[in-house]
Amino acid sequence: GSNKRFGNFPSIGAGWIISEEAFLKNNPVLNYLKLKASWGITGNSDIAWTEQFAIYVIDSLGGYNGKPLQYQSKLENPDLQWEEVHATDIGLEIGLWKDRVTADISWYRKMTTKGFISESLQASSGIDALESFRNVGKIRNRGIEIGLNTRNIVTPSFSWSTELNIAFNRNKVLEVGTATPDALDGGFGDVRAVPGYPVTCNYIVRFSHVDPSTGRPVYLDKEGHETFVYDVVNNRVPIANQPDYLGGFTNTFRYKNFALSGLFTFSQGGYIYDDAAKRQLGVVTDWNMRREVLDHWTHEGQTNAPLPKLTMDMTNWGGNDNFWQNNHSLWLEDASYLRLKNVSLDYTFYPKNKKVLRSIVFRLSGTNLLTFTNYSGWDPEVGRGRENAQQRNIGGSNVTYLTPPQEKTYNIGININF
Repeated sequence: GSNKRFGNFPSIGAGWIISEEAFLKNNPVLNYLKLKASWGITGNSDIAWTEQFAIYVIDSLGGYNGKPLQYQSKLENPDLQWEEVHATDIGLEIGLWKDRVTADISWYRKMTTKGFISESLQASSGIDALESFRNVGKIRNRGIEIGLNTRNIVTPSFSWSTELNIAFNRNKVLEVGTATPDALDGGFGDVRAVPGYPVTCNYIVRFSHVDPSTGRPVYLDKEGHETFVYDVVNNRVPIANQPDYLGGFTNTFRYKNFALSGLFTFSQGGYIYDDAAKRQLGVVTDWNMRREVLDHWTHEGQTNAPLPKLTMDMTNWGGNDNFWQNNHSLWLEDASYLRLKNVSLDYTFYPKNKKVLRSIVFRLSGTNLLTFTNYSGWDPEVGRGRENAQQRNIGGSNVTYLTPPQEKTYNIGININF
């Protein structure tokens, strides 16, 4: 805006190579040790530049009493300013046994202030554009990231090396101005931004169990009391779906001219929201049902039935008559997985005469070959398409809606070096 056109974004960083000090120099075990730290502020202005201006409309067709009419359709905001991220990083770089083992351990904290949030005006304001950006958001990100590289075996003809990275990341929404959870909608799957929870959390009614006597679904209200009534207005609660940790590790084996490498990725904790399950495992409609629907409740006294009784009447799911709003925790699944992301086998041929041809590398590789997970769907690394920037920022990647899985691929290649 005109009042906040400029911002100050300082930064500073420092490092201390401790292993160069006299008390550690020439240490036979710890050959490298560096302490590093940085602090800085970065700015973000990634919204439409017109957000700062008022908009007036001239209605020459309808008008008033046959005359052209001018009216304000959007309020100005001269105080709209840069979104700021205050970042602090502290880390250690370590080398052991002449770098047979190296590690990089970092702690970070990023505080986003003056975050852009689209707030709503009262309809009685008479303004057409009831949504406008304000600098009212505040989000905290912090965590620990660890990278570890090891040369496990090193001989003239054979070597084995390992690379591991793991991240423990946490984010929390602290302030959203006057915006309600439904105003900060992440799109499908009832994903919201709610203060006190991660940016992506499911804002849904909690499912408790299937009633053994009637086969009806039993829910929990906000206080945790059981109820047969599905109350989407009063009983929704935030459910965090952030993973506990995630990462990957690669092992590379080399024997003479052969090289074999395998990359595993993993994620532990969090949830996937299956947004299509309400149509394929819930009320019977014109959709194709899944095989799992056969596990529904069938007779009085049946305990531990995973799904309520089959019905074509949506109101049997607690009074709600709209199957598109049948969003609750029954459709949440554990998002943990371990995946063999990539495997490659190389053979390098070195010609005797290297004046023209230096080497030829023959490669066999595959991606997404194996996945170990309790998730019943196609792919635990899912992401439903979103309609706008807010939904992409809040919606996250842990909602699926008939989302196709990543393809499994096999490749054969030749790399010729001259």
